[in-house]
Amino acid sequence: MKKKNVLNAIMVLIVAVIAISGVMAVKSLKGPAVAQPDSVVSGNQQTEQTQSAQLVVTGKSGIVTVERKGIAYEVDENTAIRNGDIIRSKVSSEITLSENGRSVITLGADTELKVTDADTLAVELAEGEIFVDRRNTDKPLAVTTEGAVFTPDGTTFTVTAYKSAYTAYVYSGSVTASGEKVAETVTAEAGKTISAVADANGNVTAASDYFTVNALSDWQIGKLQSCGMDDSFYITAEEIKTVVDNRAAEKAAAQQALIAAEKQAKEDLAEEQKEYDENYQKYLDALASGAQTTTDADGNIVITVPQKVCTIEIRCDTIINNLGDLKSGKEGYVPASGTILATSRVSFEDGETVFDVLQRACSAAGLQLEYSWTPMYNSYYIEGINNLYEFDCGAESGWMYKVNGWFPNYGCSSYTLKDGDVIVWCYTCKGLGADVGGRVNH
Repeated sequence: MKKKNVLNAIMVLIVAVIAISGVMAVKSLKGPAVAQPDSVVSGNQQTEQTQSAQLVVTGKSGIVTVERKGIAYEVDENTAIRNGDIIRSKVSSEITLSENGRSVITLGADTELKVTDADTLAVELAEGEIFVDRRNTDKPLAVTTEGAVFTPDGTTFTVTAYKSAYTAYVYSGSVTASGEKVAETVTAEAGKTISAVADANGNVTAASDYFTVNALSDWQIGKLQSCGMDDSFYITAEEIKTVVDNRAAEKAAAQQALIAAEKQAKEDLAEEQKEYDENYQKYLDALASGAQTTTDADGNIVITVPQKVCTIEIRCDTIINNLGDLKSGKEGYVPASGTILATSRVSFEDGETVFDVLQRACSAAGLQLEYSWTPMYNSYYIEGINNLYEFDCGAESGWMYKVNGWFPNYGCSSYTLKDGDVIVWCYTCKGLGADVGGRVNH
């Protein structure tokens, strides 16, 4: 009996040791807490703590994970970042990395960033967007993308990565894009962008251009408003406020138009239900708008409208102010109001894009639509709507789109829709978008 008790005690001890070892292994992977100024450490321990404390998580919202040595776990505030860490933010998430208490890099939602060197602040951006603030410091920083390296000089800037296309927006200071596969090194001062596009072989073409506040996403604008802007910034706080107010007003106007349209639809439906033919027409209209249909036990058709909807509008009112430049014979395609398609409600499914909704809306309204595939940007390019094409009203004319007041810097088939998005297609005549608020004409 004694021998059996001794064996049981030994087994309990072994299990306890294994459990403690597992806990210690996880703590070792997560790394030591940020070293305090008066910490007393020696040898290799001091070196590791000093290095780990240089880049620290100081702010987090939503779900953010860090992968270290092949193991991923949710990151906490005050976590010290090490070389080789891969940080991933999920939907509606954000995380800020700081150096000695100063914010350095903020990751937006759906972003993957690898820290290759925490000492020199070298990172690799795989996808998503980051906001970087390197004012008042001489310490280097490098953001590596697919074939291009962005290096700042006393700079506040953002870098966005979407399907082999990378764009740096420079708000203060300057940013340089270089690399072995970059055809030509490009430097952008405050107020300019650097667009870098990688082809199938990894070769990168980089170019610089001016931008306005309208070109920035709501997340980028939010980072600017919270970073403590100073006189070195190309954009002023007043300009940002104007754009924010305009976007809110535009979305409110679209919502009011949608409410009015829904009210009218309900009134029409009450009349249409009186006769079979009118009910059948309602069924066809619902199919054209993307609704789903089922049949109940009595054989009646039941129409179910998907929960996710957006609005779309198509305008060419800029042509009215530039009729002298319009090609002969095109006058009949320009409505007197400048509105080709009034604000319309269109349903969509997860994963559908602005291009998908444009196709559906034009088909339902009987509008002509022509487009072509652009391999470099991995997206469709809209050539003509309602028989109005690029260059029909001047050398700088053509179609542009915006979503919630923002003109995206990538193709319409790369913009994945969210519920409630407000899409506007507008025809520009002057300045490659300057007359519709899409860019600055320099």
